[in-house]
Amino acid sequence: MPWACRLFLAGVLAALGAAEEAHRVGLETRAGTALGATGVLRASFELLHLSQLWNTLYGIALLVKTAIPLVALAAGWFLRARIRVRARVELGLAAG
Repeated sequence: MPWACRLFLAGVLAALGAAEEAHRVGLETRAGTALGATGVLRASFELLHLSQLWNTLYGIALLVKTAIPLVALAAGWFLRARIRVRARVELGLAAG
């Protein structure tokens, strides 16, 4: 079995929660890192030139898969900032 498959299976097993809660958090972090590393490694073999990101279906899929979490992170950051301001105002009204 290729090493990339082994890393993928290790990540899946860690995500299923085969260990205690505290230990599982460490396993999930390592598994996520391993899965990310295998993805970057595969992309480096598939995409030999930067232009292949927008000229091939695989490259476009990678761009979309990268954009979706970035948009979600930006939205989360924006909403968190809004909630913090709103909470500050409400606490000021309650205390005042």
